Amino acid sequence: MTTDERRADSADDASPADAEAPQDSSAGMGRRVGVVTIDQAVSGGSNVLFALLAVQVLTPGQFGLFAIVFTTYVTVIGLARALVCDPLLVHPEEATARAGSAIGSAWVVGGVLGVLVALGGVAALSWDPVLAEALWVLAACLPLLIVQDAGRYLAFTTRRPARALVLDVAWLGIQIGALTVALLVGQRSLPVFVATWAVSGALAGIGSCLQNRVGSQRPGTRWLRETWGFSWRYLIAYGSTSGGALATSVAIGTLAGARALGGLQGALLLTRPFQTVQIAGIASGTAEISRVASERRSFAMTVALRVTGFALAAALVNGAVMVLLPDSLGTLVLSDTWYEAQPLLWAAAGQLVGMSLLTGPRAGLLGTRSVRTSLAYDIISTVVILTVVVIVTPIGGIVAGMWAVAITHSVGAAVLMALLAWRIRHPEAEVSTATAHQDEPVTQQGPTAD
Repeated sequence: MTTDERRADSADDASPADAEAPQDSSAGMGRRVGVVTIDQAVSGGSNVLFALLAVQVLTPGQFGLFAIVFTTYVTVIGLARALVCDPLLVHPEEATARAGSAIGSAWVVGGVLGVLVALGGVAALSWDPVLAEALWVLAACLPLLIVQDAGRYLAFTTRRPARALVLDVAWLGIQIGALTVALLVGQRSLPVFVATWAVSGALAGIGSCLQNRVGSQRPGTRWLRETWGFSWRYLIAYGSTSGGALATSVAIGTLAGARALGGLQGALLLTRPFQTVQIAGIASGTAEISRVASERRSFAMTVALRVTGFALAAALVNGAVMVLLPDSLGTLVLSDTWYEAQPLLWAAAGQLVGMSLLTGPRAGLLGTRSVRTSLAYDIISTVVILTVVVIVTPIGGIVAGMWAVAITHSVGAAVLMALLAWRIRHPEAEVSTATAHQDEPVTQQGPTAD
């Protein structure tokens, strides 16, 4: 297939509304980062609200089962983002021209993950039928839930974050309405509660299809095959960071005790506002850099520094609020866990500062498609952090362990910034990952992946 034929083929599923991206400007970038941050706040806040409502609506036993369902969702949405959504941020031209391909792959990935979750429900049937029913509800809605998430990432990539905000606000509004109706008619079971949330997200997923005008797009693996050089690395990075976080929690629980672990989880809950800003900074920064990285690689450093400053300001504000929080508000948010978390708050604030310094260079590496470099850092840093926790916590306690992790983050940020500077000076080190179109021989180099 010739280059012209490829371009003609690529145009088939282009979205007319996305034919041209808005022009770049510092003011425009600041506005987009702000909208992405608001969207992440709505998305994250919806999840927190969902969990808080579960405490009030469900019995203690069903709330425990709810935790299994929600953890399942978080896991599968992370896998789907690695396979479909995250590559959108580093393929801005392809995402703009072929939004339908990304949505089509989201359908396929969602369907496969939905089958796996449904099989999990079958396995849970003999243990707890209520859990099985809730998992089946989630499985039925997963394809459209993942399509909804893909629509959000398409909005970030095409510099139209307001579209993502519309999707998340729609999900939240429909969910509140559906839950209100369920409560009015006396339905408080776990499957019904999960349905009010999952079906609402599925309806928002239909909105994602309408936004990108891909109603006739068939499910397929084209986008997944085109971006596989990135996707498998994102998948490993997701597994290493998630596994590392779990291993760190287990290590702290083993070394410092369950109460200390509960205090740590309470302190980390108070860092959620910063995490929302950090996710927004990485997503918007990556998308901004990807659009101009091939022509203006030095732009990556400018954006990285800007995003780092934005994240650092958020970390300082979040940290200050945490350490100044009065006991009355602390116990209102964390109940008795507040008194276990309180001694950890200064160390948690230090961790926020260290994590904020990582935000910009990470966006820079991803935006310049240095995925292999980012992956290597994720794996090495996970091992280093776990080692630090295991060595320092038995000696100095959990507070010392947390400060050691904060210092490790800060050192890691310096390493990432140096790696970004090196990548900007040595673009020739990138290795191509050819774009595959069905079973045809590749005649044109596709996007590169470090």
